[in-house]
This record gives sequence, C-alpha cells and structure tokens, in this order.
Amino acid sequence: VIIDALGDTMAVGDATAFTLTRPANAGAGTGFLITGQAAGGTDTAGGLVTMTAGAGIGAGAGGAVSVVGGAAPAAGAGGAVVIGSGASTSGDHGTVTLKAGDQTAVLIDALGDTMTVGDDTAFTLTRPAHTSGAGTGFLITGQTAFAGTNTAGGLVTMTAGAGIGSGAGGAVSVV
Repeated sequence: VIIDALGDTMAVGDATAFTLTRPANAGAGTGFLITGQAAGGTDTAGGLVTMTAGAGIGAGAGGAVSVVGGAAPAAGAGGAVVIGSGASTSGDHGTVTLKAGDQTAVLIDALGDTMTVGDDTAFTLTRPAHTSGAGTGFLITGQTAFAGTNTAGGLVTMTAGAGIGSGAGGAVSVV
C-alpha cells in the first residue's frame, strides 16, 4: 500500500489482480460500505463516489464495471441490485441516469414517474431471438387499480411525436 504525501491517494497491489474482500462471518454476512465524504458548513454538497474501470491502451478495450448481487447456493433468493438516487426531505430527489459511452441511454426523473430513453437517433426496444422455440410475449401493462374499490385500471397510451412548423407529426404503426 502506498499513500501519497497529501494522504488523499492510495495505490494498492502490483500488476496482478487485486481483491478487496471481507472474511466469512460465523452468521449472516454484514455490510461492506463505501461512503463519500459528508459536507460541512451550510448549503454545501456531499462528496462524490465514483468507480471507474481501467483505461485501455491503443486498440485495447477499457475495463468493465460490474455490479452483481450475491448468489444463493441453495433455495434462497439471489441478492438484489438496487440503483437509487439520493432522497431529500425538503428539496428535489436526485435523478437516475444510465449512460452508454457519453450518451444518456436512460434518464429517470427525480420522482421516478418519467423515464426518458435514447438520444436524437432512432430508439428500438426489442427482445432477442428465442434460443430454442417459439417466441414469447413482450408485455406492456397499465397499472392495476386498488383491490375492492371499484376504480378504473391505468391507461396505456402510444403517442407519435409532434411535428414542428410545417413538419408532419409522426405515426403509430401496429403491425
């Protein structure tokens, strides 16, 4: 382990793979937390936490980043993966953004009720070919009403894009 003179950078390991892990516990495993720095003062932002894979050289690919829930070796459920934005008691919640390179692929707004996908190019939502037989369903389902209240279920709407000026609006095709 090498810590620089300012004490704000630590280098670990050598040219071989490096693993940071906790030993097995006698009972249920406990948390392994990485937390950014809390802000001090008034109206100041908290510290950023970033995981960045290694850069490739020349035509070499950059390293991948994986977030994987824990495996269940028997009948237990595998561990969940949760990506959540920061919550606020009086201001706005954070957004959730997934990027493909420098392009925003998915943006979920601060309330979690609107998702924007893609950029200025065409966007396709598709399922892969079935590996051994007939294709299976691709379902988009509106919200079910609260049980026992005689209320309507949620609406499902497909709306084409609006044209600007003399440009025609888009079309909806059901094939």
